[in-house]
Amino acid sequence: MDDAYPQALPGALRGGIPLCWPWFGDERYADESDDRSGPFHGLARHALWHLEAVDEHEEGIEAHLSPQDRLHSQLNVRVVIQANAQRLHVELISENCGTAPVKISAALHSYLAVDQIQQCRLEGLAGARYLDKRRGFAEDEQQGTLAIRGPIDRIYHSNAAVILDDGNRQLRIAKHDSDSTVVWHPGSELPGDTPAEAAEHFLCVEAANTRLDPVWLVPDAQHILGTTISRA
Repeated sequence: MDDAYPQALPGALRGGIPLCWPWFGDERYADESDDRSGPFHGLARHALWHLEAVDEHEEGIEAHLSPQDRLHSQLNVRVVIQANAQRLHVELISENCGTAPVKISAALHSYLAVDQIQQCRLEGLAGARYLDKRRGFAEDEQQGTLAIRGPIDRIYHSNAAVILDDGNRQLRIAKHDSDSTVVWHPGSELPGDTPAEAAEHFLCVEAANTRLDPVWLVPDAQHILGTTISRA
């Protein structure tokens, strides 16, 4: 898996909704098939995806996608996207087609366009416990509104919808089958592939299953990680 994907394709994109699957971050869980070797945030975001079907109707458009090549010996994965002028809904669907339970983590790594990152505020996380990756995953509790004032990389233990206000517009980020909300921005500590100008205009607010809420899939079971982004 290491050789097949990250070296054959360009690096992960800084935009849209990269798919972190079948693990989030470096949370690889050993199994007998050794499918846990591979890049940061898993295999799905480096893979080629095939558009299987598109359905247009009065409520918008619905698209179904699956990876061109199988990514895991026991798991199947597919994506359903529903979109119209009012909202975007994305589902990452995992199914265990094997004979043994499999532990997974995942994220819909949503890059949200904002007017200015320094003006961004998030409502809906007050009182939630979180792990701060920048402090060695130290645990803390969110007090009131979260204002983005510098680099941030936190996993909030929350299944609540979040309102993002960038001073110009408000977005509502809801989710289902997820008890982790990841909030990430590099601040001035930019990755090598992110220009400073571009970093001023995005914030990642992610529906996820992380070390706080990993998913155990028994044979024939499926899990649907979903997010819905709309105007607040």
